[in-house]
Amino acid sequence: NHNITGLPELYDNLPILSLLKIIDLCIECEEYETGRQYFQTAAKMANNPKEKAALILRQAKLLASKKEYSKSFEILKNLAKHQKYLDEVVSTEAYIYLHFLNDTDNYLLCYEHLCEVSPTVSHFLMAGDAFCEIFEFDSSVTFYESAHKLANDSRTLEKYVTALIKSHQFNLAVSRYKMIGCTPLFLIKMLYKSKKFPKAKQYLEHSIRLIMPNQPLIIAQYIELRGDVHNVLHENNDAVEDYRSALKIYNSIFE
Repeated sequence: NHNITGLPELYDNLPILSLLKIIDLCIECEEYETGRQYFQTAAKMANNPKEKAALILRQAKLLASKKEYSKSFEILKNLAKHQKYLDEVVSTEAYIYLHFLNDTDNYLLCYEHLCEVSPTVSHFLMAGDAFCEIFEFDSSVTFYESAHKLANDSRTLEKYVTALIKSHQFNLAVSRYKMIGCTPLFLIKMLYKSKKFPKAKQYLEHSIRLIMPNQPLIIAQYIELRGDVHNVLHENNDAVEDYRSALKIYNSIFE
């Protein structure tokens, strides 16, 4: 539990959006009784359907905090009849399964079912994120791959490749993400952060050989990172040489 301090008094004339954010904070910090007090204030202010739907989503979590699960799922089921709120309903149901019932099976089933009935890019990404949240990276790869096949853009590709790396499929990740014939810098940085320094050095040296001379800013970043790798491996002379080379390139660019 986390104690929340400095919250505004309930009688303050706050807009409903601010109240909703405070309720979210209370739920996140498990200060449910405080959250219920703000909820009562917000409920009197909700005028349009969107605001009322936002309150129902939070009410479901507050009910779950009192173990009133049947009532919680019932109000979510009614809200789900309005298609435009389906994604938020599914996310809230999943949250309840994971955080209140410690039921990872049903947590994941919420997203799997969503993808079955509505196989869209956003839903595949939601499912991939859900699996990542509980460190099921192998399964998240499948959903991110499906999203990327539909969208074929940099956002889905980066999620897909990142999941591949987290599931220890680095070679496959590299094969899925090609940039001017070399390994993307963010992938090598992930190797570096994972303390796989010899492997990072290998990919850096290969990439530096492939980068075109007319791309100085790109090559400087690779050389600088190689300097970091040399430094960690106690290859001090090589590290100093790379830092000097990278600095020289940066200076030439920004002069």
